[in-house]
Amino acid sequence: MDRGFIVVSLMFNDNDYETPDTDDLKSWADNYGLTSPVVADDGSAVGNRFEADGYIPSKTLLGPGAEVVVVDGDISSTTIDELLTEHGM
Repeated sequence: MDRGFIVVSLMFNDNDYETPDTDDLKSWADNYGLTSPVVADDGSAVGNRFEADGYIPSKTLLGPGAEVVVVDGDISSTTIDELLTEHGM
């Protein structure tokens, strides 16, 4: 059931430390079996906003209205289910 939840992966550079192009993003998704969007994060502008410990991967959970719920932490299915239920999704 679609509950309005989407996972987005950010890729900040390719193997040459350049901003990834469409082929790089597709290859990344294919290599890791991702079916959700993979987008370029030029200069890590978005990722750096939510990075807390300096390590990747970094996981951040945004709730409705882009409210930051979890920054660079463990995101369990229980946490997601509780958030979606709390917001009637």
